[in-house]
Amino acid sequence: MQQLERGARAVSRVLVWAGGAVLLLMSVLVTLDVLTRELFAVAYFESFEITGYAFAIAVAAAYAYALLTRAHIRVDALYARLPRAVRPLCDVASYLALTTLAGLLAYHGWDTVWQSARLGATSSSALAVPLVLPQSLWAAGLTWFLLVALLLLLRGAGLLLRGRTAEAERLIGIAQEANDARQPADVSRPD
Repeated sequence: MQQLERGARAVSRVLVWAGGAVLLLMSVLVTLDVLTRELFAVAYFESFEITGYAFAIAVAAAYAYALLTRAHIRVDALYARLPRAVRPLCDVASYLALTTLAGLLAYHGWDTVWQSARLGATSSSALAVPLVLPQSLWAAGLTWFLLVALLLLLRGAGLLLRGRTAEAERLIGIAQEANDARQPADVSRPD
């Protein structure tokens, strides 16, 4: 399972870099679009439509990376004050909820793709993009997020069941430096 995690990290890193590159490319496209509109009074690039697709795809592709690097936001005001023995259970519960949400997002993403394919839907712009193309990439990003969330949930729960709490905390717990920063100096942590 550790090899799967390393593979997920590698794939997610590639996806987030690709998404970042696409967003940079889109910024160039928008700049060119603005310049041609200003200088020649003509829009050549349809940047608004294309950047909307690119943004949705890049964000969906980045969800898994944020999860793996624990860059996502967790509201943990209560968590830091819980007994240390209870926190891993909260971590597993939060990953269970997140995996469920990721599953719903992926399901509805693919349902949207299926509906677009069934209807032969295209964008209403001059580009007439078959919507199934950008929607498929978006749904694939959501599916990758689901798979990574499921992997981390199973791995974290497995570590806890084997009594490897510290490893589970490093994998699915709150990033320790962020957790330490929120602790009042005069309050000792319960162990």
